[in-house]
Amino acid sequence: FKKLSVLWMIFCLCISVGGITAFADYDRFSTTEYIFDNDRDDWYESATFNVSLDFEEMEARINYYDAYTSWSKVVIPSYFEYDGEKYTVTEIAGGCYDEFQSCVTVPSTVKVIAPESIGYYYEWIEVDNSYIDEDGYYVEDYDEVQVKVQVDDFTIYCEEDTAAYNYAIENGFSYEISKSLENAEILMD
Repeated sequence: FKKLSVLWMIFCLCISVGGITAFADYDRFSTTEYIFDNDRDDWYESATFNVSLDFEEMEARINYYDAYTSWSKVVIPSYFEYDGEKYTVTEIAGGCYDEFQSCVTVPSTVKVIAPESIGYYYEWIEVDNSYIDEDGYYVEDYDEVQVKVQVDDFTIYCEEDTAAYNYAIENGFSYEISKSLENAEILMD
């Protein structure tokens, strides 16, 4: 009975800490995306993705990505290849958090986009914590805290009635409907 009670407590703790992840049997890796830019007639490095793979479901979750330049046209791929196998991208758990990124393309394979993971960046603000102490003296006290801010003029390229489409509407982002956003003209290292 004690063992059962201990197992039940561990299970409850797991649920309260954040639930049981669908990516329990996974591996993490990073990969760089290269996109062909027709205007420049050349390939360029667009982003580096940190990815978790679910070996059972053959799915991939993007933990975060780093865009290389402010003009980067980041395209979330519909799949990643790893060790000869294809893993469908179904979740974006974290984003770029770059105030200079202007757009991202998200395929219809993505079913879950974490809140404020795309189109937001972190900014430091100063908070005034000044107060009057018990002797009546003014004590000046300031702290800096980090807050998430929405990127101005951010556009999401997506298909209609998808997670990305709904995310754009819910967050007040501009969006453009695109068809067939599969891994066209993308190379992964």
